[in-house]
Amino acid sequence: MNHQPYENWIFAESYLSGEQLRQLETHLNECSECQRLRQGLKSTGALLQAAPMAAPLTGFAQRWQASLIERRAIQQRRQSRMLFLALAGAALLILLLLALYFLATSTPVDWVVAVFQSTFSLFSTWNMIQDFILELLNFIPPVVPIAFWVLLTIGLSALTLVWIISLWRIYAQGATKYES
Repeated sequence: MNHQPYENWIFAESYLSGEQLRQLETHLNECSECQRLRQGLKSTGALLQAAPMAAPLTGFAQRWQASLIERRAIQQRRQSRMLFLALAGAALLILLLLALYFLATSTPVDWVVAVFQSTFSLFSTWNMIQDFILELLNFIPPVVPIAFWVLLTIGLSALTLVWIISLWRIYAQGATKYES
């Protein structure tokens, strides 16, 4: 006799349709093997429900929390490594595709010309920036640089003071907040 659909139905009785339930009951009246399976399942469920809840060992919560912090740190390092590898791989792929594109669309002579043009353009731009800065320094009266340095020093001193006060407050609050 084929027991397969009935054995599955015994384990999923709460999900059966009315017709399937009738077929299962009819089969159970005729088949002692399936009756034993159903009775075993019911007695196992009763034993599981009657069993007392096991208490965790002492210090379980502290050990679990300590290991949680460590697991999170490991997971964060793993994710950081994966992100770095993915970004590095994507960058290498883009560079490879770019190199293949340039190999397919230009000649080595074009590359040499482009390098010389870029180098010349870079030096030319640098010279223009130097000329602009020199003209600007010749144009600005000598009082402005002194005032600039004074304001810069005052600003940096104020930022340093704010930084020291912030560190002191974080240290003071952290020591009282996390003592318990």
